[in-house]
Amino acid sequence: MHSVTSNAVAGLFKLLWSNNSPSSDFSAQSISIPTMNDYSMLLVILNWASYSQMAINSVLISKGQSASQFNVMNYDNNGGIIFSATRNVTISNNQINITDSTLYVGVTKGSTRNDICIPVRIYGIK
Repeated sequence: MHSVTSNAVAGLFKLLWSNNSPSSDFSAQSISIPTMNDYSMLLVILNWASYSQMAINSVLISKGQSASQFNVMNYDNNGGIIFSATRNVTISNNQINITDSTLYVGVTKGSTRNDICIPVRIYGIK
């Protein structure tokens, strides 16, 4: 029974894109996914940073949704500071357009930091 369930779940998800360099900075770019319209949702897996291969967040994007935002957060135990990073995302014509990442320290907007909030995989969900 377990293998039947596992196979059914695995059949719902299809890897559409994988970051070939997840340990490198990820600057603003467009990702072409020709089969994007075959899926009702996209699941994007994000790493906190290029120097930490820890998958820290995921984002679901619904079919027909034209804009979204990627966010990741980290907490500094020593100083009690929350760090977050944001990337804006637009979707059109089988392309996902991803902006540079902006770092926030607490609520203060910082600088562009493309070594943070790294998209590593995009799955299609039927």
